[in-house]
Amino acid sequence: MEHGISSAQWYCLNELTAAIYNEPFDDLFGTVLRAVEELVPYSHSLTYLLRSEDGLNVSFNFKSNEIPPEHLRLYMDKYSRLDFINWYTSTCAAEVFRESDIIPDGLREKSVFMKNWMEPIGLYHSVGMVIWCEGIYYGAIFLYRPKDAEDFSIQELEVLRVINRHLCLRAHALYPDGLGQVFMQQGGPAGAVLSVTCLTKREREIIDCIRNHVLRSELCDKLFITENTLNKHFDNIYKKLNINSYEELLQLIKKR
Repeated sequence: MEHGISSAQWYCLNELTAAIYNEPFDDLFGTVLRAVEELVPYSHSLTYLLRSEDGLNVSFNFKSNEIPPEHLRLYMDKYSRLDFINWYTSTCAAEVFRESDIIPDGLREKSVFMKNWMEPIGLYHSVGMVIWCEGIYYGAIFLYRPKDAEDFSIQELEVLRVINRHLCLRAHALYPDGLGQVFMQQGGPAGAVLSVTCLTKREREIIDCIRNHVLRSELCDKLFITENTLNKHFDNIYKKLNINSYEELLQLIKKR
């Protein structure tokens, strides 16, 4: 076994590597998380992208399939700046690391971030992956486990490092100048809306249709669903986006 990685794991890693170099960038993090779940089990995940504005790195497209939307908003609005591992991602190059290697458990357990954000949803252990290449930051992936689980092992960190190297190379090949205005014009507007709300796959499809100028009256035929089902999807979208009408949704997508 090279670097403590088994032959079976290398087989999975080779398949994932092929996917990384063939998937659209918008789908990369989702593809990685689905594969990593078997290689490095986790209970929760959080991802975001980074772009440079006026010399500063700006985080956007926060996503999580497991963290409740309102708790994800708390992270974005209040606790991201208190997150030890998030702070560390902004100070280093491409790397994979455990929070327990940065801050002693005793200090972490007393922190506001641990008490007010991690503990309420049962999180304790965490590992971060920084997507960085040639001086440009592209984003980060965080994985979490509860306290009654084992911390992420050295061998699991090696698996994540293999994945992260390919993510960094792929991101830089697609966007050598970073995720700036070109990326936002290509796919950012709806993506920015979707990321902060944990919309379902069907809800994202509805947003994409609207972004691509499909009329509301055409959505049922386009998506092969009933009017009643469509209305339920809209109710959920409005609730997650904290809006009240289709007109507000159009304005939100237009602004993004």
